[in-house]
Amino acid sequence: HAGLRHDGGGWQIDAQPVDATALAARLNRLLGVDDLLVQEHLTPCTTLADLATASRAPVLRLATARRPDKAPFLQSALLTVPVPDRHPRDFLHGGVQVPVDPASGRLAAGILLGAPHRPIPRLPWNNARLMGRTLPGFEDAVTMALGAMTALPGLALVHWDLIPSTRGMVMLEGNTGSNWILATLPGAFGLETASLPPLLRAWLPA
Repeated sequence: HAGLRHDGGGWQIDAQPVDATALAARLNRLLGVDDLLVQEHLTPCTTLADLATASRAPVLRLATARRPDKAPFLQSALLTVPVPDRHPRDFLHGGVQVPVDPASGRLAAGILLGAPHRPIPRLPWNNARLMGRTLPGFEDAVTMALGAMTALPGLALVHWDLIPSTRGMVMLEGNTGSNWILATLPGAFGLETASLPPLLRAWLPA
């Protein structure tokens, strides 16, 4: 993912200037190797503005799961808060990973994967509170994700990425091949409704 903006003075990708020729070349290169989706920039909702960085909103990842022949349920939730001056693809330091209580939508302390033993109850760059804060629109996001999961009856686990925007929760995509570290992180804090390994084993041939 990359943020593309035009502010009247030229184009920017992830807040870095890029000229129109280089931008066109990049888009054509991406089109040559895969499908390309360009969508409108989403402004983070007002109540989470202090968790945004350079107008990049935090991303809510909801894990929906099901047992064979059962209805889907919310397995866990994780909020990724972007770190200033770090590329979002910097897995270890580019985002503060904040487990979310799936029952209440309340945030726990966050961590950087590059320093996993240092809890982050408040963001160090602006003192914004994480721990104990309730995520607005969480119930709507869960309803949206479970509705999408219901339409995919053959899948055991899907991680849905959503943006809490000024328009409400907006779903970006679903991931069936999610990163296992992020998939199991809420469970390491006791914030999951079911353990993933036995759930997934239930889908294996007998």
